Amino acid sequence: MVDEFLNIYIPMIGREKEFCDGLLEDLDVLADLADCGESHGYVPYPSEGGLIPIAATYSGDQFYWRTAASEPDLWPIVISGANDDWWEFPGGVVSFLASWLGGTLERRGLPSGVPRAKPPVRLIE
Repeated sequence: MVDEFLNIYIPMIGREKEFCDGLLEDLDVLADLADCGESHGYVPYPSEGGLIPIAATYSGDQFYWRTAASEPDLWPIVISGANDDWWEFPGGVVSFLASWLGGTLERRGLPSGVPRAKPPVRLIE
């Protein structure tokens, strides 16, 4: 089993261009999916209610904020599973990660057994 399974997009000092390039690439992919009718009605930001990529797994699952409210703390998480399972988690990022890592999250297409019990957490620079 792979210990590293999730990449959370965090801008780092000195690597801002790399962060922005990756974010724009993910938004382009989502725009292409929306144009083809394969995004289950979701659209990329800056469209109203558009999605902003926030993380991805090494198995192809994507995680987004849905800019649904004026207060970012209220934005739900949209999960796009590698097998085309799209669904929303009503809480924020911290709540989502706590539920997933704690084993209480309904998986809806996310791989079973990932993350493993007590996964390591580290910052990759």
